[in-house]
Amino acid sequence: MEQEPQFFAVQPKTDCPHIDDGLITGMLNIDVKIPCAGCNDPKENWLCLKCGAVNCSRFVNSHAAEHYEQTKHHIALSYSDLSFWCYTCDSYIKSRELHQIWTAAYTEKFGEPPHQSSSSRGLKPGDDINEYYDPPEVLQQKVERLADLIVQSGGRTVAYTGAGVSTSAKIPDYRGPQGYWTLKDKGIEMKPGITIEQAIPTYTHVSLVEMKKRGVISFVTSTNVDGLHRRAGTAAHEMSELHGNCYKETCTKCDKEYLRTFDVTKNGTLNHLTFRTCDVAECGGNLKDTIINFGENLPHDEITKADQEAHKSTLSLVLGTSMRVSPACLLPLIPVRSNKGKLVICNLQKTPYDKEADLRIWAPTDVVFAMLTELLKVPIPTEITGGYPVNRPPPYQPD
Repeated sequence: MEQEPQFFAVQPKTDCPHIDDGLITGMLNIDVKIPCAGCNDPKENWLCLKCGAVNCSRFVNSHAAEHYEQTKHHIALSYSDLSFWCYTCDSYIKSRELHQIWTAAYTEKFGEPPHQSSSSRGLKPGDDINEYYDPPEVLQQKVERLADLIVQSGGRTVAYTGAGVSTSAKIPDYRGPQGYWTLKDKGIEMKPGITIEQAIPTYTHVSLVEMKKRGVISFVTSTNVDGLHRRAGTAAHEMSELHGNCYKETCTKCDKEYLRTFDVTKNGTLNHLTFRTCDVAECGGNLKDTIINFGENLPHDEITKADQEAHKSTLSLVLGTSMRVSPACLLPLIPVRSNKGKLVICNLQKTPYDKEADLRIWAPTDVVFAMLTELLKVPIPTEITGGYPVNRPPPYQPD
């Protein structure tokens, strides 16, 4: 059985005593589009697993909590991140008995069942890891088409970024021909390169900042931990960092966020604790990093933001990712499958969703954005805050 990747970032309770009394007899009607019964709000809703009622979270109008107080129905399923909450235990919970419900909800939400991947790295033996490049004249036509799609979206374009947007910053990717996992599977040690602190934002990172300023795109969702989006100028509320940020640590008591100028993990951590403490008066809580490792669950706030922005968008722009890791790989498909939106994939390697793309671009993201920002008349600075130079990519010369 595949371990379901529920997305909470705190440790769930695995011995909830209310499961036997908390589940409906028979099949639940799972429809993630049903709004709150109390206020008709479509966001942040929970499904009661005892009676099937759908109500909103405490971040909206707290109708789910009110439902519990009135009925004492213990357990609910979040339609945002597919986690389970026991109100009586006051805790997230996890149990094999909930797997069938989780699978049904996952399939309804993303339009396909959970992936049965043989590797936590998202690759299977025999997968094509070669890189492909469009001829210059074809690339020009595709970028012109991309510009038209972005304009047609009316500012409702979400960019989804992976390791490929940072390779020009000399940060290696994971699944490319010289990627970390590729070499590791061959028993080859990756040669030492720059430290993550030495990496500076790329032309793509800066372009996304300038496009967001002008309302050309609406949001950025990233699986990168290198922090380059934030260093380039993307604000926290303008993006979701699904796998964390190596420059960010948070307080375990008051949740205050600290965005550092250094890698908070470089001196080692213990259970994510960084051995620093909160500077809030009368708090002094321990600080923890925000990195999500394999087998750990995604942060609730980040996945919820990403999910909401995906549903509001009409164009998904996938950049530099082979779309192998769930659930991040499924977020760009939400507008395509639910809102009749468009999907554009720009990546050098094949992805499992290429056939669903309305436009498939085979070129480095920096090259694409150098062409795209000119077509959209978005000026790109030569230097950003911190004195970092913005390096325009060299002329495109595909192999």
